Amino acid sequence: MIITWKTVYCALLLALMGALGFGVSVQISWTGRVTAGSRTTFTCSSSCFPNCIYSWTFNGRTVNGSAVTWTPDGQDVSVALQCIVLNPKTGISSSTTTIVEIWSKYTESHSNLMCLVKNGL
Repeated sequence: MIITWKTVYCALLLALMGALGFGVSVQISWTGRVTAGSRTTFTCSSSCFPNCIYSWTFNGRTVNGSAVTWTPDGQDVSVALQCIVLNPKTGISSSTTTIVEIWSKYTESHSNLMCLVKNGL
């Protein structure tokens, strides 16, 4: 096999696009504590390039876009939040899932009670 500049360029381009499993990383981020009744914006970022399509799944819903704003109702103590990234040129997708703990007055009271019980108070 003869390696030419064209071969090197194509390999580099495929790696940058995340094709053929060259390690597309996906991350979910947000700031602060996720609290029932308060809006939180979650952002999905990835090394996917160019013009990749982002979607989210949580609580049986699917939402499109690289960011989603959600106000938990306090019914759950945690939620699995998944971000899926699709490269439309290659058809390759990658995803990550994180478990988000939802705080509420009950959660804080429960945590304080557990602390008191552990300390024998």
